[in-house]
Amino acid sequence: MSRYSHPPSTQVVCVFKMESVTPKAPISEGEEAESNSVESLGFCNVMPLAAVGYLDGTLAIYDLSTQSLRHKCQHESGIVQLLWEESSAVVYTCSLDGAVRLWDARSGKMISEYRGHSAEILDFAVNKDASIVVTTSGDHQAKVFCVQRPDR
Repeated sequence: MSRYSHPPSTQVVCVFKMESVTPKAPISEGEEAESNSVESLGFCNVMPLAAVGYLDGTLAIYDLSTQSLRHKCQHESGIVQLLWEESSAVVYTCSLDGAVRLWDARSGKMISEYRGHSAEILDFAVNKDASIVVTTSGDHQAKVFCVQRPDR
């Protein structure tokens, strides 16, 4: 069920269920909230899309215009953070598996993957023109990755 209000109200604009995403592996009833918790989310600047990163490693991309799941992408481990590229429908994710991944939100396909840490990535940032990614990790290191994409 959806609920709407009129901006500039401070009330909820829309609510829809994210029931289409379930954990990748069966878990016991008491563990569900912890094992599949939402860790990060964000909105695309160029399309009506939202991305949600779950602790079970699922990246869910929702189409806000239809209020439906558009793509479900998978990391090996929990997603810690996600960021949208400022001027495209590309979403970056970092995870407990030590990787940063770039995803095309239109197709749901992984564009590229960057690895180099020996432990989980705890945080990351992308520069304005999306050519550099900086990461921090549980291995007590920060790394700088130059982003190379076939569409550039």
